Amino acid sequence: MNRTIFWVIGIIVAMLVLLCIFKYNSIAELDEGLANAWTPLENVLQPRYDAVPKLVNEVILYTGKEDKETKALADANKDYTSAGGMGAQVKAANKLEAAISDMIIEGGQRYPGISSHYQFMNLKQGFQKTGEQMQQLVKGYNSSVDKYNSYIRKFPNNLIAFLLGFEYRAEYFKRTK
Repeated sequence: MNRTIFWVIGIIVAMLVLLCIFKYNSIAELDEGLANAWTPLENVLQPRYDAVPKLVNEVILYTGKEDKETKALADANKDYTSAGGMGAQVKAANKLEAAISDMIIEGGQRYPGISSHYQFMNLKQGFQKTGEQMQQLVKGYNSSVDKYNSYIRKFPNNLIAFLLGFEYRAEYFKRTK
């Protein structure tokens, strides 16, 4: 009888260990998929954000002064370049995208005549082109975030994720038009 109980407990423990291993591997795979979905998006964002200082300089050269909008854009770009880790980069990119959108869309209203300025128009076209390239990549990244978050919120995955330090990701990429 003692031996039978020992074997039953041993089998149950072994099954629980195997379940934890399989769940851990699934969570790790989804986490890696999230990083893999961010990388191509980041590769499109980098040249886009490298052009931000040029945009700021063109507006300052055109208007002859730095105003709160150009300062906000420059600060958002600085935040992105200094962001460490994917989550911080996504948050900083969201802020920077909003600032770029404000500058590009409202620039013509805020700075009369700038829309006919050659350098501003070239930069605007570059931002529009990279914006189009980003659309599918943003969908893919946000889809990966959804899959990861959905998986780690389900039972027993949530227990394993908690015990092993996997956290819920709230870093959706919001691209404004």
